[in-house]
Amino acid sequence: MQKILFIAGMVAILANCVVVDAAEPIFVAERPAEVAATIGFGGMLVTVPYMPTTSASYADFNAELHKAFTALHEGGVAVVVEIVPGVAPQPLGRMRPYLDHKGIMQGGGGDQTWLPEFDDDFVAFTSAIAREHGRPQGPVVALALGGVERADLPRRAELAQRVAQAVEGTEVEVRRVERQFVDAVAALPVRVALNRAVDSSDLVRVYDLDDGADADRALAAVQRFVGGRDFSRLIFAHGVPWVFAFAGLAGDEEDGSLVLVGDMDAVAPGRTSSRGITLDGARMRVVAGPYRLYDAMGVAVPMTDGEWQVPLDGRGFYLRADGTGGSFAALVTAVRAAQIEGVEPLSVVARDMTAAVDRGAVLKLMVGNVLNRPIEGVLKVELGALVVDAPARLRLAPHERQLIEVKVLGGEAVAENIYPLRVEFDTGVDGVAVHEEVMRVNLIGRQTVKIDGKLGDWTEALPQSLGTGVTGWLAYDDTYLYVAAKIRDRIEDPGTLRFADRDDDTFFYPQVSHELDLSQALFKVDRIRKRSANPAHLWRPDGTGRIDGRWENSTKTQAFAIDLTIPDGKPRQVALYIPPGEFDAAGMDIELYDRKRQTSLGRERLETLGKGVYAVYRLAGKVRITLRVHDWHYRARLAGIFFDPADKASGFVGFDRETSGEWFDRYGAEGFYVVGAERIDPPDVSLRVPKVIKKERREWPEGVRRFSYRREPVLPSGDVPSFDNVQIAFNAVGVDTAPVELTDYACSDYEYALNKVSKRYGGGTEVWRLLAPGMKRGNFYPRDDAGLGQGAVDGAKLAIQYKDKTRISEAAIPWQEIPEVRALMEAGEPVKFSLRVNYSQVESRELARGRSASRLNEPAFHAIGQPHWANELEFGWQRD
Repeated sequence: MQKILFIAGMVAILANCVVVDAAEPIFVAERPAEVAATIGFGGMLVTVPYMPTTSASYADFNAELHKAFTALHEGGVAVVVEIVPGVAPQPLGRMRPYLDHKGIMQGGGGDQTWLPEFDDDFVAFTSAIAREHGRPQGPVVALALGGVERADLPRRAELAQRVAQAVEGTEVEVRRVERQFVDAVAALPVRVALNRAVDSSDLVRVYDLDDGADADRALAAVQRFVGGRDFSRLIFAHGVPWVFAFAGLAGDEEDGSLVLVGDMDAVAPGRTSSRGITLDGARMRVVAGPYRLYDAMGVAVPMTDGEWQVPLDGRGFYLRADGTGGSFAALVTAVRAAQIEGVEPLSVVARDMTAAVDRGAVLKLMVGNVLNRPIEGVLKVELGALVVDAPARLRLAPHERQLIEVKVLGGEAVAENIYPLRVEFDTGVDGVAVHEEVMRVNLIGRQTVKIDGKLGDWTEALPQSLGTGVTGWLAYDDTYLYVAAKIRDRIEDPGTLRFADRDDDTFFYPQVSHELDLSQALFKVDRIRKRSANPAHLWRPDGTGRIDGRWENSTKTQAFAIDLTIPDGKPRQVALYIPPGEFDAAGMDIELYDRKRQTSLGRERLETLGKGVYAVYRLAGKVRITLRVHDWHYRARLAGIFFDPADKASGFVGFDRETSGEWFDRYGAEGFYVVGAERIDPPDVSLRVPKVIKKERREWPEGVRRFSYRREPVLPSGDVPSFDNVQIAFNAVGVDTAPVELTDYACSDYEYALNKVSKRYGGGTEVWRLLAPGMKRGNFYPRDDAGLGQGAVDGAKLAIQYKDKTRISEAAIPWQEIPEVRALMEAGEPVKFSLRVNYSQVESRELARGRSASRLNEPAFHAIGQPHWANELEFGWQRD
């Protein structure tokens, strides 16, 4: 099995990276063709919706496409075309959103994938783009398939094969697209440099920033200085700052570029092994020479006193030679010799003890000089109350790393298994470096455990804290490896599927579904939270505090309504309070309708909410007030209704944007309803909330597999959707290959999910194999053969109990299931292990989180879209 093992500290970044094509430009998010060509972008993503070639509009569509591609080609802009669903006929004749449990379409996005009978035409459409506009005669260098994520994996695979078929015989490649939004212009050079240093050959990263001239200038600058260049090396392999070197175009040695950043953790948080180095007003002083310094927008930075003073923070800078003979070599030499100031001189990676404190425990420290000059100083190591033996002085050459073994000579073991580490290194002139971290003894006890969810057998095992309220334990005997976790958890989760029996077809559209008529549908839901201190929320009528309560339209409608009946001879002022919250420029319409005469009385549009808005009316008779939004990503809302006397029914009075939550003495003299609190209606006024649901039947076409998702998939890892479980992972298969710093790498060989099964699916528990050596990694999506080999573990035991706001998970994994781990146990060699606790409603916890021996690394666990920490904590085995 090919795998990359993590080695703390910066490593040779070229060891395992894929160097991108030297002709590869920097791709940016879509802009008008004339803008892209004028600004100087090197590459751009163009989204093209699929239109059948037999369509009456195809000729005009193709002509517009030809015009745009011609302009981009003439402007020297390379293009990646992402083909997405367009107007091709679909099942049900429309987009297919998720369904509720009754088969009624919800709001929001959905699957737009076309009918399979159009796949041959899709090949013709795609092939025409590749042949007519592909390189060298056109700007198109690659095609990608997008917008089909709500179709099942077999359908997506069919379409991917069709794209590959379409480009046969052309120079156009098939690539994947990853969009990257960069929050700050100053970070763009670093993000691009990092990605190009370790890029995948089949991936196109597309960059975008907030709109504006600065963003366009920054994107043009990164193309000018980095686009089309091969990454060659890091100037400082184990130090600060991070300096990425890129070769010149067409082999021109003087055309190289350097990208520099001081604080990589500000750009890629948690990804570096040398985290936590203090940068106190840090800067790099580069002497003058045949080169220039530029900021992220490509603006030349002036010198100060005959040198460039580069701030070492999260901002990226470019350094460029002036093109004269030997200028790039002079630049590299000057950077290597530059004076670095304000940087804490020492990095520390600490590894836990793997033996008991009274049995020869050793704490391993990998220390590194992050500066480009030698350092020497006094070293002090403290490990709680333990007596330790560590060198008193330390000397390191520039960027040298050294392993220090700190021996435990005395002291008492701590029951909580927590030993605060403090490493202090005082160099005098180069400053003081301090590293603090909580260390543990990682020792797997030898004992037999009864799996009953009671933790009665774990009293002698060493605890492993995952933070407040979460503790784990490990043990083993001749038959099993045991794992337990005690988790503070106030909410008992009902459990999930039994994945061994999962019916994949239930996740996809049924033969018959129903669509609501949105023009008529009205459905209100309550959104009521606890007390609030937000002054934009309404006071409770009794004055005991504010409440965050409101009515909203349901997820399958875009409106709800209030029916009022007010005596014609006694009009009322009615004030509707719309609280602030997530909103959209499309706004919310407040529609007035006379239910008796069946006529519209007007419509007002509310486009901003500010600190809350009262829509004030003077009404009489039978009136329906409808609150309607115009998209699915925000909701119509209402937090309160207030009644006051009025002299006539004049309709809309205006919007009050000043009163906000302070309604006392302003509204509600005759009655009020604060949502979630008290309601007092005027005695002669009727208020009710109508529910209008008009359904239309939709039937899936015969002979076509029902490939559209009807609901979110449920995965065994416990993160989609989130549910309570525990994941465990082992890193047991060693290889010689070192990882590329900052990139993801395989650090787990075996991984298991410890799941509670819902009573709906038979109850009990299930130990699910997520990964084992030789398995293809996959998430076990419905109808997915990736992850083949996943399944329930034969012979495993699992007990899960909830009691007194505490969740207990206790498992036994048979040795035959984890032979590589068993081999390490029998040889007395340490194994790397990690544990992840998932919750249904709050953020997960991980054993390795924040540890210096680990870093953020997605493949550590199966958990989509969540941070995971590399499986690098070593555990020893108790022998007696």
